[in-house]
Amino acid sequence: RLEGGSSRSFFVVGDAYHLPFAPGAFDGAVLSEVAEHLEDPDRALEEIAGRLKTGGRLVVTVPNNEQIRWHLCIHCNRLTPANAHIRSFTEKTLIAALEDHGFTVLKVARLSNKILELLRFPVWTKRLPYPMWRGFDAVLNVLSRRSGFLCAVAVK
Repeated sequence: RLEGGSSRSFFVVGDAYHLPFAPGAFDGAVLSEVAEHLEDPDRALEEIAGRLKTGGRLVVTVPNNEQIRWHLCIHCNRLTPANAHIRSFTEKTLIAALEDHGFTVLKVARLSNKILELLRFPVWTKRLPYPMWRGFDAVLNVLSRRSGFLCAVAVK
């Protein structure tokens, strides 16, 4: 528990493959920018599904259709994935993974269109209200479908 924080909030260091909580312990969970780093994301999703109550929600964010780059590590002389990303997800594979573990996907949003990055859009729009920036992003995601990230909301 953090000083001054809620008595209902706490941090636990754990293993995504062996979550130290009782079945059905949570109303919701967030798996943000994690699944692409896991050797076995299906096993982690199975653990999370087991810890959520019926009707519990899961929010997952992952890079969208990432082309994983590999570099030669100067320390071990082995190929190592850039950013430690070892999995790539598309909207289709993310939905399939969630459904395979008993989730019903309510929504998948595409975020951070890559065209905006090329135009350095985030740099010159820092002062814009978030809804306006999100509007530009949403329009480009409809036109080009080249979003940088996926955000799925699913229910158990």
